[in-house]
Amino acid sequence: MKRQEFKLHSFWMKLNFTAFGLWMILNCNNIFAKENAALVFNSLDKIEILKSNKESQQNNDAIGTIYFGCGKSRLNKTAKKEMEKLLLTLQKFPETMISIEGHSDSKGDSIKNQKLSEQRAQVCVDFLISKNISSDRIMSRGFGSTKPAVDTDTSAGRKLNRRTEFYLISK
Repeated sequence: MKRQEFKLHSFWMKLNFTAFGLWMILNCNNIFAKENAALVFNSLDKIEILKSNKESQQNNDAIGTIYFGCGKSRLNKTAKKEMEKLLLTLQKFPETMISIEGHSDSKGDSIKNQKLSEQRAQVCVDFLISKNISSDRIMSRGFGSTKPAVDTDTSAGRKLNRRTEFYLISK
């Protein structure tokens, strides 16, 4: 292939990718809400969709969730990796605000569970602040065991309820 032909081919490949991305956005209105979505173009082949707090919570669709051990509020290795992903998103979009919501399972005293859920949310806040994300961009609250994600009758269900979820907030 000659140099000129290669440049032309490369130009058309880029144009086709851009056109495909625009087609996806325009033709997937049920997925993309123009005012309520932030698009992160991580690479040419990956588009990450982050829904706003309002839309996410209506669909019970958090942009991220981390899990904790029973009675624990420390970030484990897996949770730290998830927090790093969240951090990158917040750094890419400095105007973005986030809601951090802590939860607990239904075992034990409800007052202790409330405090534990608040501690779980706070450890996430502290992580982000330690990485230079302004506290003005972060809201946090704990719900104790009042908003279970799944049935709490089984050990597996309780494990899934020991969580902290992240939602984007619309301005």
